[in-house]
Amino acid sequence: MLDLPRIRRRSTGDGVYANEDVKKDAAVVEYTGERISEEERDKRESQCSALGQPFYSVTMGDGTVVDATYFGNIARWVKHGCDPNVSVEEMEGRNGEFGVVLFALRDISSGEELLWDYSVPEEEGRVRTVCTCGSEKCRGYID
Repeated sequence: MLDLPRIRRRSTGDGVYANEDVKKDAAVVEYTGERISEEERDKRESQCSALGQPFYSVTMGDGTVVDATYFGNIARWVKHGCDPNVSVEEMEGRNGEFGVVLFALRDISSGEELLWDYSVPEEEGRVRTVCTCGSEKCRGYID
């Protein structure tokens, strides 16, 4: 996996950029964090929202949530894009536990920002998040 730099930009916020060329299907970075339940995720997300803080998480197929808010790595700053260049996949690790890894959907050039399609599912009562990715394929919303 790559050693990726986080770059802060005032106009678009934090982002993660490839620091070398990446071939299609290559593992780019593991998404790490604390494993919690969906109920705990909802609680933490509400707490962060009330404090005006971002909340970073990925929900795995079995309902386990990887909360990267406080104990995550560089992957938590990979932003949403409606025309993504990485995908999120579950993989079994050496210890038999499943984790989340970002893979290149196509060749990625050094210096290019990494983007994945968050595809946040619509939930009753959830406010839709406006997308600002700027892609020609932009749907207007993250969900």
